[in-house]
Amino acid sequence: MIAVPEDWIRIKGVWLHFGGAFGSPYQPGGRSADEFTAQVWMQEVVQQGFLVVGMAYANSTSINADMCGPSTAGFAVDNCAGDVRREVIEGVDYSRVIDVARADGVYNRLDRLLAYLASRGLNMPSYFRSGAIDWSQVHLSGHSQGAGHAYYLAKTVGVQSACFLGGPYDFEDRINPGATPIADWYSVPGTKTAAANMGAFVVTTDASYATFVLTYDFIGLRKNVTWFEATGNHVNAAGVPIDGHAASVGAPALARERANACF
Repeated sequence: MIAVPEDWIRIKGVWLHFGGAFGSPYQPGGRSADEFTAQVWMQEVVQQGFLVVGMAYANSTSINADMCGPSTAGFAVDNCAGDVRREVIEGVDYSRVIDVARADGVYNRLDRLLAYLASRGLNMPSYFRSGAIDWSQVHLSGHSQGAGHAYYLAKTVGVQSACFLGGPYDFEDRINPGATPIADWYSVPGTKTAAANMGAFVVTTDASYATFVLTYDFIGLRKNVTWFEATGNHVNAAGVPIDGHAASVGAPALARERANACF
C-alpha cells in the first residue's frame, strides 16, 4: 500500500511501515474496521508530508508465540528470533524454524514494488528506487511484530529514523541466556541508528507493556523524551472499543502521543 502527500514535489521523505503479526497493509473483510489495516497511522504520517509504503511480507506466524517463545521448538535454538527476522527481511535460509523464499523477503518484495512503480511512471526519490535503496535516508515504523522488523533494520542496517508502536520485544532462547531476558540479537554490540533517532509509543493496558518498556530501556530510549505512553480505554476510527495493543496504532485520539514519539 502506498499513500502519497498532496504536495508530491516537496515530500519530507519516504516512510516504510511494517504491520503486526498476521496482518497485511490491505485486508478486505479483515479484522480491522478499515480495509487498510493501519489507515489511522498512515494518514498521520502522510499529513506530516511523508510518502508512505506499507509492506506486505512473510507474516503468517508469530515469532514469540509460534516460533521462538518458551512454548515453541525454537526456544532450544540459539539466536532463534534474530535468525527468523533476518530471514524474513533477506529471504535467505538462516533459520530452521521458518522458511522464507528469497522472492518473499522484504528486500526483494520492496525492490520489485519499486521496479513496478517505475514501470508505471511513478519515480520515487533517487535514494528509494529499485536496485538503489539508501536505507540511511529511509524512515521506518512498525506495530507489534512489525516494530521488531523496524528495529532490526535500524540496528543492523541504519536508517534515518525508526518508530515503534506497541513493540518490540522478542523472548530470549534458552541457549546461553544473558543477564537481561531479551533475545540474543538485541545484545549484539553496535547499533547503526542512534537512540536519539528512534522513538516508541505504548499504551499501559497493552498486555505486553512491561516487556516493551524493558526493550525501550535496554536499547537506550528515554521515557517522555523518546518513548511515550498513554492510559485509558480507546476506540478505533469506527468508534469500536479496541484493546491497548491495537490502540497504539489504531486509536485516533492518540495521534498526539504517536507524533511525540515518531516525528
